[in-house]
Amino acid sequence: MPVFKFFLVFFISFSILPTPAFSQGSKTGKVVDILSHFIASDEFGMIRKNAGEMASVDTIFSVSLRLSSGNISLALAACTWSCLTVKTATVVTPILGTKLTIPFFSTDDPTFGAKNKNLPRYFFEDSPVSSSGDVDKLAHFFGSAYLQYISFIPGIVELFGYFIEVFEESFKVDSKFSTRDIIVNKIGIKFGNELSEKPEAKPSDYLKQYKIEK
Repeated sequence: MPVFKFFLVFFISFSILPTPAFSQGSKTGKVVDILSHFIASDEFGMIRKNAGEMASVDTIFSVSLRLSSGNISLALAACTWSCLTVKTATVVTPILGTKLTIPFFSTDDPTFGAKNKNLPRYFFEDSPVSSSGDVDKLAHFFGSAYLQYISFIPGIVELFGYFIEVFEESFKVDSKFSTRDIIVNKIGIKFGNELSEKPEAKPSDYLKQYKIEK
């Protein structure tokens, strides 16, 4: 599962960084649940159909921001969890081989399934022509933006990336970053950085900057 490695980073940051979203964990869960219901709704399905993939991503963030009462870090965290298409991830510890299951903020099963089907997934020129497309890239984008927005330390997001590489040498994690994941993470970082100075910034303005490195 390509998205897992990044979200191990995201999960760890939630655990060790003093963030508003983590200190209000119950609030985060509530926003994720309501936002997931919105994404799963026919209303959002029509927005995606009529306005297109990029505009529907903007809608997800704007609704999350409204549900978060303007709290950008909480809105980004809620977008990240809501755009994640799995509820848990499992790692195997070294030596003992113990399996550890990490739960993520999520919603009820029927809503979760409908939400996953409604998520935008064809917003890049090279998005795979498949049922999943680039659906995993949304969580990468919002997760990177979140980490950048709350870090206050230049380069911290990249540092977490290096840390997880070392972590994987000891823990059996069946995952790896693709070049496209890294590109999306970078534009997510740009978005998170811009939000500090320009709260009205839209995700689509940064997703449009995507360019595959040949």
